[in-house]
Amino acid sequence: IDPLNTETSTFWQNHGESNDVDPAKIQTEVFRLPSTCFAEENGSIVNSGRWLQWHWKGADAPGIAMTDGEILAGIFLRLRKMYSEQGGANPEQVLNMTWNYTKPYEPASEEVAMESNGKALADLIDPATGAVVVKKGQQLSSFAQLRDDGTTSSGCWIFAGSWTPEGNMMARRDNADPSGLGNTLGWAWAWPLNRRILYNRASADPQGNPWDPKRQLLKWEGGKWAGWDIPDYSAAAPGSDVGPFIVLARM
Repeated sequence: IDPLNTETSTFWQNHGESNDVDPAKIQTEVFRLPSTCFAEENGSIVNSGRWLQWHWKGADAPGIAMTDGEILAGIFLRLRKMYSEQGGANPEQVLNMTWNYTKPYEPASEEVAMESNGKALADLIDPATGAVVVKKGQQLSSFAQLRDDGTTSSGCWIFAGSWTPEGNMMARRDNADPSGLGNTLGWAWAWPLNRRILYNRASADPQGNPWDPKRQLLKWEGGKWAGWDIPDYSAAAPGSDVGPFIVLARM
């Protein structure tokens, strides 16, 4: 699936020194499915800074090109029909897969994005108070609301928070940077939790004071971590013997 004729799809062709192969000996069958490029559909793009930035369709696709969603939907729905009629290996995964899109053969990017974020499949109860913290059917606000008891769903847990009850966080365009450090928390959305700098606790010393006061990112202040980014850290106070690098091999 690609909008372009890529080297991957033409690996069997002989191009002399750059790809000296014998096509007659290569038995691979290639099906090239022309898809749209990013400018021909709504959706999000993720960059190396982990931003999910929403974009809008700027032009119709040429010829018979279709979106990735349309192509995959056509394959999946036909495959599921075959499974329902003829059976096959691992049928549960195919027959029970959720596919509740408004247009099953044309899943909207917005619906897929909301599904990737995740929602509550039942009312989520705070065990301490008994109060409902997230209503059934409501979008989740962060991966902290995900549960392993079947009451929540998320297509990609690190994307939880990208489409909340407040709407599409990826479509935000506020480029305000009060820190002066290039941290524009109101522009698009970064996984996880809109955190722009991973392990940002390392910007402060063990006592919670910035190593460089002129470029303060986080600081322990008033009994909590505060600053110009989402803390990549628990609420542990300085001196709690908790290091800044929280994702370890043993996890």
